[in-house]
Amino acid sequence: MERDRSSGYVPKDWQFILGIQLAPVAFLMVGSSLLPVLAGARQGDLTLFWIALASALVGIVLLFIAKWPLYRQGTYLTFGPKALPEPRRKIYRVAYALIGVSLLTTLLLWAAVR
Repeated sequence: MERDRSSGYVPKDWQFILGIQLAPVAFLMVGSSLLPVLAGARQGDLTLFWIALASALVGIVLLFIAKWPLYRQGTYLTFGPKALPEPRRKIYRVAYALIGVSLLTTLLLWAAVR
């Protein structure tokens, strides 16, 4: 199957090469934007705390929404998204991503003020 140049197709090897070149730039951009926030956290600024709290709360609410069909069936303890309907699996994954962001932000905050 031949790809048309105008279709936006990028071969796998080019994706890998571009990813290797762009990953350090993205890492440095995120790191440089976090440095002022970390400096503020050492001086008592609660921005990271509120970010962690908000992402955890939104993640927990989304997790509850994703598992609502299972709760209505009387299934309260399940692991993984296999028992969920397909549209709810995306919400489930977003919920766990937000909870992970909350965990990482809390660890970053703990390391900054320690």
